[in-house]
Amino acid sequence: GDGVDVGDEKNDDEGGQEHKGPEPDDGAPHSRLHERTMRREPDTAATFRSTAQRGPPSKVPEVHIMGEVVGGMDFGDGVSCRWRIEHGKHWSVLEGDPNGHSQTAYIRHETEPAAWNHPIDLHYRTTSIQGWPKIIVQIQQLDNFGRLRIVGYGFAHLPCTPGLHNISIPCWRPTGTPNEELTAHFLGNMPQLLDDDLIYHKAVKERCFLITVPSGKVECEVSVLTRHFGDFAVDFA
Repeated sequence: GDGVDVGDEKNDDEGGQEHKGPEPDDGAPHSRLHERTMRREPDTAATFRSTAQRGPPSKVPEVHIMGEVVGGMDFGDGVSCRWRIEHGKHWSVLEGDPNGHSQTAYIRHETEPAAWNHPIDLHYRTTSIQGWPKIIVQIQQLDNFGRLRIVGYGFAHLPCTPGLHNISIPCWRPTGTPNEELTAHFLGNMPQLLDDDLIYHKAVKERCFLITVPSGKVECEVSVLTRHFGDFAVDFA
């Protein structure tokens, strides 16, 4: 009863161990995953940097234009100024109205200017210097019979540099035939443009077909403020 076949137990243990396969290395899969991750890290970082460079800028350049249409000279009596400020496709208006019409101003003497003092206040956002705003004016005159006629057209580019600026806009009007000019002198029916784009947009191609005469000047005073242009290496100095 006490006799135990130790050799059999030993053989059984050895036999059991023979059927067992090698234990898996728990660290091997993690090591291979870590190696793959480490190999990918440089590519991922480069992709992130390139994506960040292509992303939109955090600060968009802005332009604030404040001032007034001060008055007009040599247009006669009972005149008003209809103006608009146009900009390019890369610009958008954040605040303000780009169109305006002053009151009708009367003068006591021919040598004094017509005072309008019409305010200008515009806030822009832009992604390009191209298409910088310009002001386009039309001068209307009200006669004694309550009729309106346009006596002057003109435009001027607004200054690009920050600060206070005085702008003088020379104005003109188209002339007609001798009979039309005679009628305009006695009845006030002056020739007018059928297309306002001739003032600026079509001026290069079609203004050469017009015959014009000077009609007066419009004086403006504007302050230009810029913001965030330095972040894009734009220097106005």
